[in-house]
Amino acid sequence: MGCQFLTQLNSSQLNSSQLNSSQLNSSQLNSSQLNSSQLNSSQLNSSQLISTQLISTQLISTQLISTQLISTQLISTQLISTQLISNSNSSQLNSSQLNSSQLNSSQLNSSQLNSSQLNSSQLNSSQLNSSQLNSSQLNSSQLNSSQLNSSQLNSSQLNSSQLNSSQLNSSQLNSSQLNSSQLNSSQLNSSQLNSSQLNSSQLNSSQLNSSQLNSSQLNSSQLNSSQLNSQLCTVIYTVTR
Repeated sequence: MGCQFLTQLNSSQLNSSQLNSSQLNSSQLNSSQLNSSQLNSSQLNSSQLISTQLISTQLISTQLISTQLISTQLISTQLISTQLISNSNSSQLNSSQLNSSQLNSSQLNSSQLNSSQLNSSQLNSSQLNSSQLNSSQLNSSQLNSSQLNSSQLNSSQLNSSQLNSSQLNSSQLNSSQLNSSQLNSSQLNSSQLNSSQLNSSQLNSSQLNSSQLNSSQLNSSQLNSSQLNSQLCTVIYTVTR
């Protein structure tokens, strides 16, 4: 079980405690709590990446709260205690629990998340509390299940413990880990991700207005995660082994 994080950070850095951009001020991503913000904007370039932090001892039966792009929309993630919040736009996540997961510019193609497979072309604001996730597109969806096999989740409502679907195309996502969150193509209303909130100057505890999250502003955000991913993935590899 190799533990690799091949993370491509396109002009972005993710701090595990704070995500500070020119439009996202005082947006906190606490490593003990999941303050996960989905940056669903029509002006975010698909070349930007907010990668994940793996703050956990095991990736087995973890929550993958994964917030990502809807085609050109970027969403930041963290893996907190046993929750993997995977936020990617053109990144590759390869770990012992995340095996050969490729996060493309508007596509997330990962094979295993939490000793599971996440094969998706797009994953946007999804919590994955599951052992297996097989999907081709996850756009603004939270997946709180033990096994989730879906081909496309495009801004969908996922209110279930187990979801097996091929396509979920909607504008709102309401799940057990992400409650009353609207994932529109221009706005993200993310109320709770692991009982925490991302508060910014343009997003007050739930909303990320995409008109104010430009690609240049998101590039100016501090997104430092690739080194933390490689370090914490080593810890996870030791415990799960």
